[in-house]
Amino acid sequence: MLITYNNLMLTRKASKMNERNMWFFQSSYEMLKGFMYKVAEQTMVKLENGGFFLRGAGRHYLDLWPDDFLFPLIVCPELADKDSLSGTATFLTDSIVDLNVVPDRIEPNGFPWMSPGIEPLSLRMPMHLPAAWVRVLRYFESRGVKIPRKDAWARIITRSFDVIPYSMGLAQAERIKTNLFRLYDDRLGGFVAGSKQCRQLDVWGNGIVYGLADEKQRQSIVRFFKDNQDLIFKYGFARQVADEKGWEKTVWPIKFGHYTNGGHWPSGTGWVLPAIYDKDDDFAKQLMTELLENLPKFEFTEFVAIDGELGAFPFCMSVAVPMLAVKCILEKKHIVDFL
Repeated sequence: MLITYNNLMLTRKASKMNERNMWFFQSSYEMLKGFMYKVAEQTMVKLENGGFFLRGAGRHYLDLWPDDFLFPLIVCPELADKDSLSGTATFLTDSIVDLNVVPDRIEPNGFPWMSPGIEPLSLRMPMHLPAAWVRVLRYFESRGVKIPRKDAWARIITRSFDVIPYSMGLAQAERIKTNLFRLYDDRLGGFVAGSKQCRQLDVWGNGIVYGLADEKQRQSIVRFFKDNQDLIFKYGFARQVADEKGWEKTVWPIKFGHYTNGGHWPSGTGWVLPAIYDKDDDFAKQLMTELLENLPKFEFTEFVAIDGELGAFPFCMSVAVPMLAVKCILEKKHIVDFL
């Protein structure tokens, strides 16, 4: 009888704790939604055909990137109705489907940029782009939008996947689960960014693949986040790399403490928060509290460098990804479920 009573008390205590957690994150979601409306006011552009355009940021990033456009809509669908989404689908179709491969981004006038950055970084298709545009198309259809020239979209998406170098095969969806073990490092206790170069723990990447990891790996990942929190987190924002010297190699020179080489990103916390909550709800609430306090202080910036310099702002993903993280917590899902 005593054992039964104790179990009952523990169950009730856990239930009350879960209720408090859900109330906290539901309240956080509503606050983030208010932030999202503010950012959208500064980044939304109306198109002549009735569609709309979400810039990557109110300043600096003036074009449409697929995920930067999509994720605010996933967490805040009331930003657009079916008719405006249909206009955007037509705009993107006219801009993209007659190209050889999908672009990195689209200017408000419909002009496509084929490579990330200002100067071309690669003559080959970046591995993430076809999947990102597929996510946009799938979202349109989930909202009842009819995709114009769907057969042409199918052809350009196929061409784009076909030209991804074989060496990037790990990133292709059908191979992720099969090959993910190759990037797990028992010594570090998590997944690394590269199998050869940059064999360093990828903070955001571990949050994203957490849903594909086994229980032992999950415990190790969150333990790494907790043990290295002073190196990873500041203002409730998260670095991509947990190394005092930064990444061993970057695509272009980035001094340590800036951008993805040690800058602290609000979106970075979004990528890792559901994983942290799964094992340490108090730590997750602490990070969310700090993030909510500092997002408006830093004007919803893309990142904060160690010298205080800000990235692009207001940056849509700085609100959208933390919102997605809270959505995962409330709905008991993983980040990877939305990719």
